[in-house]
Amino acid sequence: MTQGKPQFTEPPLIEKMPPRCPPFVEVTSVDELLPYLDEVAKRPYTQGLHAAWDLQPGERVLLRVDNWHDPLVIKACEKIFEKYNVQYEIMEVDRGPIPEWEGHDEVEYYLRRTKELAEWMDEWEEIEKEGKYDKLLWGYGGPILSDRKIKIQRMPFITPEILASPAHTMPYELLEALDKWTWDRIRNAKRIRITDPEGT
Repeated sequence: MTQGKPQFTEPPLIEKMPPRCPPFVEVTSVDELLPYLDEVAKRPYTQGLHAAWDLQPGERVLLRVDNWHDPLVIKACEKIFEKYNVQYEIMEVDRGPIPEWEGHDEVEYYLRRTKELAEWMDEWEEIEKEGKYDKLLWGYGGPILSDRKIKIQRMPFITPEILASPAHTMPYELLEALDKWTWDRIRNAKRIRITDPEGT
């Protein structure tokens, strides 16, 4: 056994907590996605990790999507923008072929994303200087600029199955309470041990 590196013959905690994923909802129409996206659209704006668009009437919004985003999801965004009476534009970018990944590929992907995120931040600075938009909905996750003239939120909904998750219908108050509870404990801790089904 290599010192300091855990070795397993099977996934740890497999007897107590078998691998599972959330139930996927089969989506066949744009309208089936609207209840999920509506919850995101009305959540108060935050720079936290959960999507919170806080759409306001008359707001100038730029949605940045790419060819990895499913057309049903983009159409659902258009319907939500119209419902909330925002002035919107959609910028579509070609990211190349949609890759098929395995879990270990995430590390390499995020190393490449570091450069991409830095480029996006430069773009956001330029867009903010132009003053054409009040809000950008852009990118799958990661850091965003602090509030100045323009607000930036994420567009993590790539496929209908990702969007049609009960997680996106959780009330904002509950998300905020979970964030606060977790953050308060982390800030007051001297030592933290985090364990999940793959290990510690």
